[in-house]
Amino acid sequence: MALLLVVLVLVYLLLGEASGDYVVSVMTNVSLLISAVTPQAIIGLALIAAVVAYLRR
Repeated sequence: MALLLVVLVLVYLLLGEASGDYVVSVMTNVSLLISAVTPQAIIGLALIAAVVAYLRR
């Protein structure tokens, strides 16, 4: 799934608005998601990842 997203981002960077409706809509959704994520949410996710990594050891 992440590889598909990377490929779509690269296609958008290469072709711009001419890359097609699907790629443009994915880029719009990604940009909205990035703008909606607050620093508090990033810190929360980092804490959860740290706890999971600690418990797996």
